[in-house]
Parts: sequence; C-alpha cells; structure tokens
Amino acid sequence: MLSATIEESFAVASEALLEEAFVPGEGEFYAYADGRVRAIFEDRTILHLNAVGSHCKVVLPDGHVVMVSVSQPVGVEAYVRAVLSFAAWAFKTREQRTEELNLQSRAQVRIVQHISCQRFKMHNSQCFSVSLLHRRS
Repeated sequence: MLSATIEESFAVASEALLEEAFVPGEGEFYAYADGRVRAIFEDRTILHLNAVGSHCKVVLPDGHVVMVSVSQPVGVEAYVRAVLSFAAWAFKTREQRTEELNLQSRAQVRIVQHISCQRFKMHNSQCFSVSLLHRRS
C-alpha cells in the first residue's frame, strides 16, 4: 500500500503546461508547472511522473496500472528513462539548456578532432611502414 504522501504527490496543483514535445518513434511528453510529467507513448502506454519525481503511475496498453519507484522501475525501465530524460530537459532554464548544448557541441568537436588525429597518425604510420618495406627490398 502506498503512503498518503506519495499518492498526494500525484495531485494536480497546476494545469499550466510548462513544456511539451512530440518525439517521433516515442510519443508525446508534457511537463506541468507543478512538477508533474505525463507521457503518452506510441504503444498506448501512459506514464505519470509525480511532482517530486520519485514515483510513476504507468497505464499499460492492456489497461493494467502499475506504480513504480523511479529508482526501481522494474518492467517499465525504458518508459521511465524517457520520461526522466524529458523532465530533466523540461525543467531547466533556457540558460541551462543553452549551456548544456554548448558543452555537448564542445565535446563533439573534441571527439571529431581526436578521431581525425588518430586517422592521421594511423595513415602516417602506414606510410612509414610501407617506406621501410621498400627500402629493405
């Protein structure tokens, strides 16, 4: 049996929609000003994340309802992961989102530079090996 506090954390304190997103292949995601998140997945699974982000009510396609802790979402891991990822984005400020994008961009540039450097080193070592073989013959 769930404690009253957990049940109360699903109560609607605000209908104000903070963010919404449609993700092809996943579904529709909605974040509310009171901290709740709702997702409607393409397979008809519906997930409600409570306002404190600790538990989810999941309505499965067959109509069964399960309640899980986000720390142990046994059987619905992918749905909970998707909702938590959306929530992490939705409740950030624009400045935080911009900084995160900048960090990701810088990381991608470093990765591309590293790969280019490795390819250059590999190509040069192959050229060096070929030139040594030609000298020996």
